[in-house]
Amino acid sequence: MKRIIISMMAVAALFIVSEVNAQEKFPGLDPSPLDVAFFPSNSATAEFRGDRVEAKIKFYYSRPQLKGRSLDELVPNGKTWRFGANEAAEITFYQDVNIGSTKVSAGTYAVFIDNNNGKWSFSLNTKLNRWGNFHMDGDKEVARIDAAMSTNSDSVEALSVKFKEVDGGAHMVVGWGNVIAEMPIKM
Repeated sequence: MKRIIISMMAVAALFIVSEVNAQEKFPGLDPSPLDVAFFPSNSATAEFRGDRVEAKIKFYYSRPQLKGRSLDELVPNGKTWRFGANEAAEITFYQDVNIGSTKVSAGTYAVFIDNNNGKWSFSLNTKLNRWGNFHMDGDKEVARIDAAMSTNSDSVEALSVKFKEVDGGAHMVVGWGNVIAEMPIKM
């Protein structure tokens, strides 16, 4: 039942996603802080239309909000942050991909962010089902890549994620506060 509710919320969120332009726009908040993003974005709704579009990537995460706090308080400099709130976010690749120069096999990985003076790097880890970043297992890390960083003139209150198609793959686009961070994924 829980999966059905989450799937229905994901489908509803996909209907309000807008196209990427000079300013990044992200979907509105779901009633639940748990969210999901798919690539291609129409893969979650394809079944309802009878299309045969299969998901290549699925990203589950919880959406913390700024609530008057600075982003530096929530993603502290020099520390590893468990992408999102509650349990660490998880990304599922339905085919082998490349993260930077590292080949990553199809499967599910926990996602973490390191903030080094406002420059983020994403890391993928095979240890799943973790609350926060406690007991990090460096030997379970399979890939790490520096994010392409930019700023957004519109502040994003709740951590938001979407995918945009690029030549040869996709970018996972993360927006929070005025920060935009992109993780390139080659397929």
